[in-house]
Amino acid sequence: MGSFDPIHIGHINIIREALYKASLDKVIVVPSGHNPWKKDIEPAPFALRVAMIEAAIKPFGDKVEVSDIESTFEPPYYSNKPLNYFKEKYKDDELYVICGSDTAEKIPFWKSAEEDIIPHYTILAFDREEDKYEKGTTINYAKGPSEKYYPYTHFHIEPFPVSSTLIRIMVKEKECLYPLLPEEVIRIIEKNNLYKNEKD
Repeated sequence: MGSFDPIHIGHINIIREALYKASLDKVIVVPSGHNPWKKDIEPAPFALRVAMIEAAIKPFGDKVEVSDIESTFEPPYYSNKPLNYFKEKYKDDELYVICGSDTAEKIPFWKSAEEDIIPHYTILAFDREEDKYEKGTTINYAKGPSEKYYPYTHFHIEPFPVSSTLIRIMVKEKECLYPLLPEEVIRIIEKNNLYKNEKD
């Protein structure tokens, strides 16, 4: 789950690691309607973010799919809405939330997390570019609003020094985006003039 504005090689690497290192059967990429944690950033149109994700995940075949479920909800776009949907749709399966390690610490503060998310999902966190690279897997704990600690599994992988914010800046400054983005994602950005008016 995330803004994927746009999806980039760091996201793709986390998907790959989730499939093959965490041994998940399937990954569903869920772009947010408008992340409530990023109120000052106007995302690219939802349909175009979905299209970029579809282009980026195509090589994974049926092991990875994108869901546009958030387009069916009314704002505010809180993560418990799609997660409640998925826990009902896949009620016989073991479910996970895949996120960057920076996000894992925030999950207990998400809307209704202690009721709707944490009891039903295992949290898998993967290193972001700011993390110190280690090897292996550790169990970490995130402190919630009620002073209770919640476990999450931290997969230590070698992160890519890239973020969606960096990509948007690079577009504005007319820098080469390859290989940080798949070629088809770059074509969608160029065709639709995305991020060229990104504010500083």
